[in-house]
Amino acid sequence: MRGINQVSIKPVINLTFAACLRSVLRQDPDIVMIGEIRDSETADIAIKAALTGHLVLSTLHTTTSAGSVTRLINMGVEPFLLSSTLIGVLTQRLVRRLCPKCRQELEVSKSIREKYLIGKDAKVYRAKGCNSCQAGYKGRIALGEYLQSSLKLRNMINTSASEHALKKEARLEGMETLREDGLAKINEGITSLEEVLKTTGPDESVK
Repeated sequence: MRGINQVSIKPVINLTFAACLRSVLRQDPDIVMIGEIRDSETADIAIKAALTGHLVLSTLHTTTSAGSVTRLINMGVEPFLLSSTLIGVLTQRLVRRLCPKCRQELEVSKSIREKYLIGKDAKVYRAKGCNSCQAGYKGRIALGEYLQSSLKLRNMINTSASEHALKKEARLEGMETLREDGLAKINEGITSLEEVLKTTGPDESVK
């Protein structure tokens, strides 16, 4: 792709994420994409790159969007630096998409609909299986949870607020959880309740 330079890391010769990033920043790029932040050195350079005006994109292994903040602080990033540079965090999970040819409508009790906020008129489907799919599913679709940094969240990050407190505030500001996004896709007949519950975990709140 024109205008894009890519470097593959090779730790054997000390060509690490951190080493590459130092070299890349000397080229004054507009956008830097780091495959993964997995150590404190990479996190430190990524934050400093963001402070100097570069847009830095990366991946991080956490379970929730708010958990990414806690993870970076645990890796040694100073809270005041993180609060100054973080724009947003997108958490995603892939769920299997129901086969439109063989999906079967499922009778769902009133208590289950109320518990999982499924519309009373929404049709809920389950996987069946046919010659056009694999066990009732065909393809996958992403569930997303986007935490957008706001003034209040930045102040909370600055004081090293807990993951629970950050998530609570983000939800008050309109963030939808992975579970809620999954339930929206159930209401649209895209995936099954079983698939969403399995992917988002038993403890994910919907209220």
